[in-house]
Amino acid sequence: MQYVVTQQHQDGPDASTSEVYVSKEVFMQTRVEPELRARFYAAAASEDLAASHVIRQLMRNYVERRETEIQRVGQLPHSGAQQEAPTR
Repeated sequence: MQYVVTQQHQDGPDASTSEVYVSKEVFMQTRVEPELRARFYAAAASEDLAASHVIRQLMRNYVERRETEIQRVGQLPHSGAQQEAPTR
């Protein structure tokens, strides 16, 4: 199974897009603090879950939530006000 990802390369009249085909699964690396990693693995293990399973579920939930929010906001009239960037 493959997925198609469409990428936009520029804005404006000279905008172009391309399609990138990705396989069903890809490898992804990220950096986290050692203590957070250890706590995460322990929490997943306490539920007898693989850490990768939990990460995939977290990603699915996040994407679904964002897509729902984007659809909801897209249905509202644009106020012209910019949203503040979330603080970390």
